[in-house]
Amino acid sequence: MNYDHEKYFSCHGKSRKTLKYLELQKQLVQNGKVMDAIQNDEDEIKAQTSTTYSRAIKEMKDYARTLNPNDFKSKS
Repeated sequence: MNYDHEKYFSCHGKSRKTLKYLELQKQLVQNGKVMDAIQNDEDEIKAQTSTTYSRAIKEMKDYARTLNPNDFKSKS
C-alpha cells in the first residue's frame, strides 16, 4: 500500500482515533476473532479505495483462513 493511501486509514498515525482502532483490532485478534479484525480493515480499505486492493484483500483472507484463530488468543 502506498503512503498516499495509507495515511487515510484509521490504523495510520498516533491520533486517539488510531489508538482506539488499533486497540479494537488487538482485542479482536486476542479473542480469536481474526476474521472480524480483517473484515474491519477490508471495510475501511474498500471505503477509501474502492477496488484498488481487492486482489490483495482476497489473498490476505485466503491466507487467514488457513490460520488457527486460537493461536492468537491471549494466554493470560
